[in-house]
Amino acid sequence: MVKVKFTEPDAFGQKHPIETPELIKEALIELDSELATFPKGNSWEQAKTNCAPELVNDDHKLMFLRCEVFKVKMAAKRLL
Repeated sequence: MVKVKFTEPDAFGQKHPIETPELIKEALIELDSELATFPKGNSWEQAKTNCAPELVNDDHKLMFLRCEVFKVKMAAKRLL
């Protein structure tokens, strides 16, 4: 499980994740593992086959991880 550290609350009371290279690497590995648990032929597998490589790379997956504040299971569901 990815351990995320957060900043102190800002002026609006929001805490933001502290992104480190280790956090990103670990989260991407866990996301790949989570995506592998979904049935074959899912939308992610179709995208890897049919879309341009820049749409199915780690940068693209990182957008989903950031959206879900590095909650891997939620990011995988959103990605699919």
